[in-house]
Amino acid sequence: EFDAKINDGEEFHDLCTFTVSKSNLIPQAIYICKTCGVEGSNTCCCEGCSKNCHIGHEVEYFGFGKAYCDCGHGLCSLQVKSEAVGKRLGIQLDGLLFDEDMRIFGSKKSELIIPHCCSYSSNISENLRNMLYDQSVELIKMSKDTFWISHNQSPRCALESIAKQIYDFHTSSASQFDHLTSGLEWWVQLKDPKQTTDEYQSTSSAGIDLHYDKDEELASTFGIGIFPQISTITYLSEPPNGTENVFAPTIIVDVNHSIPLETSIRKCFVSHPRVGKHLAFDGSLLHGAPSVLSHVLKDNEHNSFNETNYSSSSSSSSDSSQFRVTLLVNIWLNYHPLHIFPLPDHFLHTIVSSTLSYHDKNEGTIFKISSPSEVPIININGVISCNDSEAGEWIDIPFVSNKSQWGKGIDEAGIRLHIWMPKLPVSELQKRMEMKRSKGVNKVKKANDAQLKSDSANRTIDDMGTYLLRYCDEYSFAQLEYEDDDEDEAEEEEENGVEVVKN
Repeated sequence: EFDAKINDGEEFHDLCTFTVSKSNLIPQAIYICKTCGVEGSNTCCCEGCSKNCHIGHEVEYFGFGKAYCDCGHGLCSLQVKSEAVGKRLGIQLDGLLFDEDMRIFGSKKSELIIPHCCSYSSNISENLRNMLYDQSVELIKMSKDTFWISHNQSPRCALESIAKQIYDFHTSSASQFDHLTSGLEWWVQLKDPKQTTDEYQSTSSAGIDLHYDKDEELASTFGIGIFPQISTITYLSEPPNGTENVFAPTIIVDVNHSIPLETSIRKCFVSHPRVGKHLAFDGSLLHGAPSVLSHVLKDNEHNSFNETNYSSSSSSSSDSSQFRVTLLVNIWLNYHPLHIFPLPDHFLHTIVSSTLSYHDKNEGTIFKISSPSEVPIININGVISCNDSEAGEWIDIPFVSNKSQWGKGIDEAGIRLHIWMPKLPVSELQKRMEMKRSKGVNKVKKANDAQLKSDSANRTIDDMGTYLLRYCDEYSFAQLEYEDDDEDEAEEEEENGVEVVKN
């Protein structure tokens, strides 16, 4: 009966996280019991204990951060139940261990190089790209799950081969780690910018919501966040010039789970899809490809990698720009996320059978990743963000809805990202900002210098569609905030007789 409840979707509100954490600090929702605090014990507890062990007490939500449940140290009413779930899921009940930087124990010792945000080009061939594209389309028809390849496992298809080469590339610097528990989690995403139905997509959106990559089973069951060391994205399609297809860009926001709400966010990494482009970044960072950005962040400078030259006898590849297709690979050292299994044999057979014609060309599946590309930096300040409506606009991107079960307290409102994004093509935005800076002092010389610098940077932007937005002052920075903040402020100012003007 108990297992049936869990399998039917019973979530972490009735489990104690101490079963997983023991005395280690792990990202989770934190509650303070003022009733027990007076007595000097059990002042910090998890969400499950706040609803059970401390029922009838004065309990307040403190925030989402790194902690362990003090209630688990004592007479926790959820202990037996929680440990039973932990054993069923295969969780190590001696507790998960972490390095001082809150990564899985051994990450630092392994000497793994974790890029903050890096963009790479690759040597992907036309034949290989089409094979990967077609295998992705076939796979997404059968499953939207993620799959596991262990450190010592040999790949069995083109998608697994590329995923394993990505893993080997990023772990080449690592020396000391447990090969038995290390490996990669991989999956594909397929989005149709023209569809609003769920024919192929994992959601009805043409984009991918903001999220943290994490052990999803552990997060949904115990409400605990464990993150990969490195997250990666490899683009297998791009919209060609002269079409109405608009693919949402990827954004990687310089914020992780431990940053309090309303903290200033100073950097946002932006990447438009390009065939063969590979992104790698710290696996704890907030990221996504929200569909709203396809209408704000213009890709007018798109210089296609000859996308129209990609063609094959396959029906899906002949319309190779219809879908936004990406291969996602997360790198996990010394940790295997719960309930992530290898690609099933019947799935493998189907996707390999769908692309047998490509093997006749005997080109192999070599995927060589280059050195990191230099990414242009666009400095945004209040002069632009507050006074130039043609250059860009403030937008609100949903992050955690009020119905979400991870990343906030159960009774909290939803959370959104409030951020300024450019509407102009990036080269025009650069020129506009340089002209504003040059006004009044050596006007002609500075404008000419700015033009030269802008033209040089634009070559990189045109080719790769990647840049870093850096918010330079208090009038331009982004932040995570509650969804109802605007309504609360408006009501308060209205009561005080203040006219509300939104930027």
